[in-house]
Amino acid sequence: MFALRNQLTHGILQSNLDLVSKRSTFF
Repeated sequence: MFALRNQLTHGILQSNLDLVSKRSTFF
């Protein structure tokens, strides 16, 4: 359960980083 939650949060952080990188490259 804890590992699953950790994996979910990790995925969310990864997607957020991808969005930030795309935004930085866009500007």
